[in-house]
Amino acid sequence: MGLWTGLHPDARPGDTAGGSSTGTDVRWELLNPPGPPRNLQANAGDGYVDLHWDPPDIGDLPTGYNIYRGECQGCESHYDSILLFTDYRDSGVTNGVTYWYYVTATNVFGESGPSNEVSATPGGPPPPPPPPPPTVPGPPQNLNAVGGDGTVSLTWDPPGDNGGSPILYYHIYRGTSPDQLSRYATVGGNAGSFTDTGVTNGQTYWYEVSAENDVGEGGRSNEASATPVAPPRPPGPPVDLRATAGDGSVQLDWSAPADNGGSPVTNYNIYRGTTSGQLAFLAQVPPVTSYLDTTVTNGVKYFYHVTAKNSAGEGPPSNEVSATPMPAPTAPDPPANLVAIAGDARVSLSWQLPGSNGGSPITSYKIYRGTSPNGESWLATVGADVFSYTDTPVTNGVTYYYYVTAVNVIGESGHSNEVSATPVPAATVPDAVRNLTAEPTDSGVQLAWLPPADNGGRPVTNYKIYRGSSHGNHSNVTTVGNVASYTDLGLKNGQPYYYVVTAVNEIGEGPPSNEVSATPATIPTAPRNLQAIPGDRVVTIQWTGPQNDGGSPVTNFKIYRGTTAGNLAFVTMIGPVDSYADEGLLNEQPYYYQVSAVNRAGEGPRSDQASATPRARGTVPSAPQSLVATAGNGSVVLNWTAPATDGGAPITNYTVYRGIHEANLTYFIDAGPALTLLDNTVNNGVTYYYEVTAKNSVGEGPRSPLASATPHPPSGGPDSTKPAVAITSPPPDGTVPAGPVYVDGTATDDTAVVRVEVSSDGTTWTPALGTARWSARLNLAEGRWTIRARGIDSAGNSASVAVNVTVRPGSGPGTTGSPVNGDNGVTTIALAVGSFVVSAGVAWFILDRRRRFWRTVLGTQKRQRKPLIEETQDDVPGGGTEARSLPGTAAGRPPPR
Repeated sequence: MGLWTGLHPDARPGDTAGGSSTGTDVRWELLNPPGPPRNLQANAGDGYVDLHWDPPDIGDLPTGYNIYRGECQGCESHYDSILLFTDYRDSGVTNGVTYWYYVTATNVFGESGPSNEVSATPGGPPPPPPPPPPTVPGPPQNLNAVGGDGTVSLTWDPPGDNGGSPILYYHIYRGTSPDQLSRYATVGGNAGSFTDTGVTNGQTYWYEVSAENDVGEGGRSNEASATPVAPPRPPGPPVDLRATAGDGSVQLDWSAPADNGGSPVTNYNIYRGTTSGQLAFLAQVPPVTSYLDTTVTNGVKYFYHVTAKNSAGEGPPSNEVSATPMPAPTAPDPPANLVAIAGDARVSLSWQLPGSNGGSPITSYKIYRGTSPNGESWLATVGADVFSYTDTPVTNGVTYYYYVTAVNVIGESGHSNEVSATPVPAATVPDAVRNLTAEPTDSGVQLAWLPPADNGGRPVTNYKIYRGSSHGNHSNVTTVGNVASYTDLGLKNGQPYYYVVTAVNEIGEGPPSNEVSATPATIPTAPRNLQAIPGDRVVTIQWTGPQNDGGSPVTNFKIYRGTTAGNLAFVTMIGPVDSYADEGLLNEQPYYYQVSAVNRAGEGPRSDQASATPRARGTVPSAPQSLVATAGNGSVVLNWTAPATDGGAPITNYTVYRGIHEANLTYFIDAGPALTLLDNTVNNGVTYYYEVTAKNSVGEGPRSPLASATPHPPSGGPDSTKPAVAITSPPPDGTVPAGPVYVDGTATDDTAVVRVEVSSDGTTWTPALGTARWSARLNLAEGRWTIRARGIDSAGNSASVAVNVTVRPGSGPGTTGSPVNGDNGVTTIALAVGSFVVSAGVAWFILDRRRRFWRTVLGTQKRQRKPLIEETQDDVPGGGTEARSLPGTAAGRPPPR
């Protein structure tokens, strides 16, 4: 892995050396090969075998799958390669032969290990017995006849037995008396109905139907009859509708319609509403001409109309009428919520309006007082718009009882609630709150205290909580009731908070309590970007610290290890470092790791899982496979697949050789670990030949088979056709969990799509993996997002598409409403090759940052003799990206390390 430098973060794949740049440096880092496919299954059929598997659950995103097949267990060889599908039908099989299969996953960084091995034996069913000779069909079934206005409609079901030959015709027989029918009409064998329009209303007709096939006509169906008649019409509107209001009721009266439509009125429908012209069905009554509506509320105006109904349906509405039911006036309800507050030689009363004024306005309120419960007598009368009264002077120390009544023209209400108060001499504010304590919690502080030693002669009604972020500097954050504790939530872990509390009575607020302080804290979040790097009998793991230390510094990291995914045990605990070398391991044994952070609040959650397999030094890789050269207008696009073997060490680079004679190819460019390259340093009409080699830590392997292409201009002038781009997943208006969101799609063009990019904000674009079928990954937080994708062809034409998705809360990191820069696993910034710049001849790659160390992967710039790539261990603040352009070497290769 390594650092490539050269483009500003705002640069797009395909920007040339003539483009603008702000000079800001950006860094990227590469991914790993995928894990093996899971749960491979094989199902045999007649002349085929269907395979299905689940995608890898470890490693990085695959771009395709390789199918391996053999006719004995363990002797499979490469059979086919496909894109990102998890189903495959093998039709090149022979019934009765047993076939064995396994599947591997591939991406731009290599091929996974094999899936589980499965087998299947295709075979065919026995031939069916010969059919019996055909006969005439049976009779049609369930003939039914329905009379209409000048019509008879017939329906029937097909014969139970078609005689072994398809029905060709149905013959209709008709007569005006039973059993005297003659053939009347013939319809097609697919018909199941017939409408006879040659009939007379009032005349009864009898019918039968027979079926005919290639053998002949079968027997007739059951006989059915019908009499066509002219239909009745709906009645006219009811006449002279009237509404009379009552107490909780409305009486409706009307007269029958002048025209019943030729059929007796069977019902009347009553419609009602509280807005004129907006009436809804209320009730249906028999053919009477009155209705009493008792489901009304006094004081509400109701609107009505009535319709008549007969056998033909419902007629038009009558005239609309309205009425407002009202109750007979009564004495008002008692006043509500009477309250008495004692003072110094006085009692203050207050109350609220009665629930009902009895249908007549309130004229006054009467106040009653006594010195014993239910012993009150009249004291005073106030006006209808007065809702308080001060009784003074009264004697301090004596308890007084009160109630109030309301009066209208009908009379006096019942008593309000009875209240009492005992006037006392003037009081003071309470003393200070005692023994205030503060205990920190996760994002909070729990306060507790004792009440004042002296409440000032009045009960404590409230406590005021004051808080500050420095000693002696507080502001009021809330007021609570007469309680002895309060939990202050929503605080920032790691921030000290200072508190005082005061007591409040009806006189006012007392002095502050003693000052206390506490610092909220919680366990740290999981370590990020865990990587496992294999060596010879050793695995070195590296990570980035938690995104949040919980408000308390991380003091240790715990290391967990296992030989199967998800089954890890504690190994050791180390100090606050970011790497650990696990030595003395077995080569070729996969090991899985997780790391957790520890602070004074405890151990946090474990990181994402990372794995590595220690192994001894390997050999050079074999030749790249399936090299294809596709010509465009002034360009050639190369695509290839990974070697059959990587020699036991990851492939770090592919070298491309080019020439105009197939026997004389020379070094052209290093393409990094990508599996595609755009060469737009070619001339139209010239045939170019290419070979590719793979390189790992041991060295460069043999060349691939030769491929060639002849670039040419598009027919009919310059290419102006835009590519067609589609997003296939996630679906429009879909819902996905927060965190990594995988975006898949397709792209086509009349020449060649050279790259596809995706964006979640329309400003920052990330290259996708692949072109015709492409895939990318975005990290999205909770909220509503628009995912965009755009494709660029070899002529520079581009087109874009977008879908809206909703991101629901999930296990992914980030803050609602903002993009997420990283997650607990790997933050994919981009995946593959972007462009080969004509003016400078620079092949550039976007890399993926997983950890603090950056290593050289690739950078070339021809015709200059200065280093292009440098290696650095500088971290990028904030988890962002950085790139830096450096001059290249003479031959266009990276400088020696």
